[in-house]
Formats: sequence, structure tokens, C-alpha cells
Amino acid sequence: MRAALVAASTVAIVALLLPAPAPGQDPPRAGRPTDARELEATLVDLAARARASTVLIYGVIGLGSGAIVDPSGLVVTNAHVVAGARYALVQWPDGTSGLARQRGIDYTRDLAVLEPLDAQPRRAALSLAPRRPAAGSWVVALGFPGGLQTTDSPTVSLGRVLEGAGDGPAGPALDYSQALRHDAPIFSGNSGGPLLDLEGRLVGINGAVDLERAVSLTIPADVVADRLETLRGGVIVLPGGRRLDPEETPLLRALHRLLDPLARRLPEQVAEASRNLVQEERLPRVPALGPVEFDAETADRLAVQARTSPRAAVLDALHRAPPAPVVVALSGGGLATRVGPEHAVCKASFLPATDRDHVTLADGARAPILARSAPDDLVLFRAPPGEAAPDAPLRPVGSLVQARGARAIVASGIVSAAPRRASATLAAQVRGGGVPEPVERAIEGFARLVERTGAGPIKELVEKLRQAIEQRKAFAAGTPPRGYARVLSVDAPVRPSHMGAPVCDRDGRLIGVTIGVQHHGTTFVVPMMRIREVFAAELPGERWPERVGPARLY
Repeated sequence: MRAALVAASTVAIVALLLPAPAPGQDPPRAGRPTDARELEATLVDLAARARASTVLIYGVIGLGSGAIVDPSGLVVTNAHVVAGARYALVQWPDGTSGLARQRGIDYTRDLAVLEPLDAQPRRAALSLAPRRPAAGSWVVALGFPGGLQTTDSPTVSLGRVLEGAGDGPAGPALDYSQALRHDAPIFSGNSGGPLLDLEGRLVGINGAVDLERAVSLTIPADVVADRLETLRGGVIVLPGGRRLDPEETPLLRALHRLLDPLARRLPEQVAEASRNLVQEERLPRVPALGPVEFDAETADRLAVQARTSPRAAVLDALHRAPPAPVVVALSGGGLATRVGPEHAVCKASFLPATDRDHVTLADGARAPILARSAPDDLVLFRAPPGEAAPDAPLRPVGSLVQARGARAIVASGIVSAAPRRASATLAAQVRGGGVPEPVERAIEGFARLVERTGAGPIKELVEKLRQAIEQRKAFAAGTPPRGYARVLSVDAPVRPSHMGAPVCDRDGRLIGVTIGVQHHGTTFVVPMMRIREVFAAELPGERWPERVGPARLY
């Protein structure tokens, strides 16, 4: 059975979960870190530079990302991002935006080339890597999950190239048979964004996830280079390889002239609608702080599997243990983070309804609740005396992070996006990709009909559809969508049931507290500076300063 292939657009499923190398297999040293400080410095610098070459794209059917590959503003993206549209609206890294025309599109290889209608200032362009990265090499993915509602800069995620490049799925619509396989988390909105090596060269365009194999798929740079040469003059390569060239097709030229005014307006209308939604949601929609229904087994499935991915063990080894235990274990397996000698915080909506004025600890003791913060879904409670870890200085995007459990690291990754507001709509959108209930009901009704008729081949097809639905549910699993007043994103795949766990920098200092998983590889963290602000009246001592020496605190 050919693996299911899902594009990483704003209406699709994407995730990480990757197989580990075969036993005894030692990937080449290319791109492998030998020093945590050196790797972190490289990632922080790369993230800052690469943002200037990554754009947000408004197509007709949704949002996506793109990579600038020429100083004139030439952009490469996925065909499915700009499908059915002769024009797209590009938001440039400097905040300006403008229309770009399709110079060409190849639906089979899922690539499109856009050229700006108006002359652009010289743009920071990515150079194409001369060859595919070796298995085990570090790669960095950039993109705009959720569009403007996420952040005004692209998010950044880290991964490693996997063995087996060149055996991706192929089909009549999208051909990823020569895709680059890696375990950098990509998710809804990453489509068309760049995948870079540690030297900042473009190794490919992120496009899809193979759900059956749980592998992120990227169109390699050699295919991109070829399409930059061949996709000119508005040529269209249809699924299956048939080419439509406007210069050779009078009817196509006439159709373009007739529909040109409408084609120019559509992406601008999509962009306007998205921006209006952002303006309407200046404040997050926050539900009441009551208990939520939560299927931990389903939600945790991908994060558990991700701990076997190639990057996990390597990143874990780069971290030092915190100088003191920072986790307070709760009853039922929940976690809380110590933020002072006698104070801890946990996720409010995970507390049972019976815990109205107290938090039940793992040993059965009852810790009194001191304060609640609805915009952050946090509870502050009095914890048994203990030593707390120091707060970390502000960690820029690309910094190494670790989420801690009671005894060990539970997930590792990097800071993906700086602290900002997160809306409930974004939470649902980034988590998106689940199957709509009417579709699921229709499939189940069809399945019952097939079972009565006993049609063997059709019954097998229905079973495959059911499996695909379960895969989609797993990839979209996370904590219930809600808004947050101020969170940063990390790509550490923390289990949803581990919300409340501390996130530390590589030296064990406290960055913040995990509060939500909006998609696998997208963990929201309430920064310590926010926690100090909202609970300033209850935490003893003076309010923590915004700066400690030259370093700004979260």
C-alpha cells in the first residue's frame, strides 16, 4: 500500500515522529555538533539571518511560506500554496507586501516560482546547496504556521537528515519520490518554507509529511535548481507531466487576459481577511478555568514516539542537569514547576474539579492554591520547601532548551518563536488537520454498507480510510485549543499530559513553564517574566527585575 502523503498547507496535517537509525548505524559527522555552545551560537545566528530570506505567502486557498532565492525577490514555494492562482500576495521580511506573478508552476513536483510585479529593493537571497546533506546532518526549517496570527517572524525548528532519501511516496498528484527525509518538525503553514543546512544554504523546500512513515518531506535543492531554469513564461506542469505553455496555447493566453483583474484581487482579499481576523483577536479568547476533557493516551502518542527520533538523544546529551530539582509531582501523573523555595505553578485546567482550593501532590498531600491566572491557564500554589532554579536570561530564537520531568529530560529542542500573544483561533488552526465530523460520519456509514454487502476490495479501502482518520487525529492531537496572553514556542515535543513541566536552557536555568501543545513540535511556554508579573502579589520579595546585569529576563 502506497504511503499516505499530506501537504503541509494551512489545511493539512504535518508532524515529526521519525524512525531511529538502524542499530550500529553511525551517521557521518557532517553537520553534527561536538560542542553545545558552538551549536547554539550557530543556530541563533542562522535563525536571525534566515528570517530575512523567508516570506509569508497569501494564495487563494490559504497561507504558506516561501524562500527568496534571488536578490531581485524571486521566490520559490510549493505549488499547493498557490494552486489555482496566477498571482499571490507576498509579505516580505521588512513588513511590506506586494503582488507576485507565477513565473511557472509544477503541480507534480509541488513547486512554484514567483516573481514580484514591482521592482524590489535588494533582498537577502538564499544560495542553493551544491549537494544533498548526508544522513545525520543538522537541518533547520523555517515557516509561518498560522500566518500572521503566529508571529511576525517565521518560526524555526531543528532536525536531522534521515537515511533513505529518495524513497518517498509518489502519486498522480504529488511526486515526492526523491524527497529529502528529516525529523525537523514542520506543521500547518510551513509549506513552501526553506530547509537549510548549518551554513545557511537552501537544501530544499518543505512541503509534506508522510503520515504512514511519519517523516517530514522536503523537495531537494537539485530539483529546485532545475525548476528555476525550466519554469518560465507562466508555464504550467500538470499532474502527470503535461505542460501548458501560454506562448503555445492561445486559449490559455486569452483566459489569462480575461481573468487577470480578478486574479490580482483574490490573494489581496485573502490577506485582508486574515489581517482583519488578527485585529479582531487582539486579546485571546479565554475559557473559564474549569477542568477540561483530555485523552492523554491519544494526545501523547506522537510525543512518546518522537523520543526515539535521531535528534532526541543527541540534543539530550548537550544539556546540563538543573542545579536543583525543579519539578513538583502531582497526583495522577501531572507536573508542576517550582518558581520559588515554597511556590510552584501548574496548568489550571488540568486540575480535577475537586481541587478548587488546593492541589493534590503525588504523595497525597494537599497544597493550598494561592492565586490563579485565567489568561495563562496557571495556578500558583504553596509547595513543600525546596530549592528553585534561577531564571534564565532572555534566550533568542535558536537557543537550545530542555523540558524536565521529575528525574530526567522529557524533551529537547530549540526556541522556535519569541514570546507573543497566542489566540484561540491560532491554536485551532495550527492544530488543524483533523477530519471534519461530517466526513468521518459519512465514511462510517459507507463502512456499514460495505460490511453488509461484503465487497472485499471496497472493504479494504474503507479500512485504509479509517486508519488514515486515526493517523490524522493523532497528528492533530494536543491540549485543547485556547488563547494565551504571552507564550513563546519551542520545538521540543513535550507530551501534552506533561504540561506544567519546566523548560530550562542548556545550563539548567528556568526559561518558563509548558502550558499547551498546539501541534506536535509546537509547545507553548509561559515565560518566567510573565509568571513573575501575574503572581507578583503572592510571590515573596521584590518583583524580579526585567534585567540582571546586561541580560534581559524572560
